[in-house]
Amino acid sequence: MSGVPGALAVVTRRTIS
Repeated sequence: MSGVPGALAVVTRRTIS
């Protein structure tokens, strides 16, 4: 996961949700 802000944002959003 090097340089993947899109995937990271999705994972973070899922975790928060």
